[in-house]
Amino acid sequence: MINVLKVIIRPFGLFESDLQRLSERIFEFVYCNVFLVLGGAVSIRKAVVNELYRRLPKKKFKVVDLSENALAELMRSLGMETDCQKSTWSN
Repeated sequence: MINVLKVIIRPFGLFESDLQRLSERIFEFVYCNVFLVLGGAVSIRKAVVNELYRRLPKKKFKVVDLSENALAELMRSLGMETDCQKSTWSN
């Protein structure tokens, strides 16, 4: 794996000191809340879902995405059951 810090010529991560200083507050915030990620099967939001699941796999969070295939792929990548709950919109 490439050491990105060497590539960008930095001795440490840009937010490393903030993350260390605020780690307890961040943990409390993440642990005490439930998250809803809209469009969560693509791009940056997929990375957020991966981080939430990696840090707190038993934590409840909901992911909503229009693409059922992308959502199923996300669930497989997390090692979750692909038993999706489908919702239908009605007036």
